[in-house]
Amino acid sequence: MAEMSLQRNRDHMPILLRRILLPIFVPMGLYILAFTAMFDPFSEPCLTDRGWIGPKLRSDDSYEDIGKVLWHREPISNAYVIFYPLCWVWIHAQGLA
Repeated sequence: MAEMSLQRNRDHMPILLRRILLPIFVPMGLYILAFTAMFDPFSEPCLTDRGWIGPKLRSDDSYEDIGKVLWHREPISNAYVIFYPLCWVWIHAQGLA
């Protein structure tokens, strides 16, 4: 009897994995991968007149080095808006919030 319940639980795990966990974790993984492709997570923090915005964009050269911080001269890029949650986590991980 115990073997049947164990077998039944094993049969339901792939369904749980396919229908619930994959639709959650695959987009999250792709979002994090896109973040690391767009930003340099090991760069200095970037600052604007509005405050901290996150790490340096890889494709943007409108930064000015002002010491241990980069000053972003132009208006905030849409990448900072799209990746706001991960930029927020990065800023807090750096201890800047």
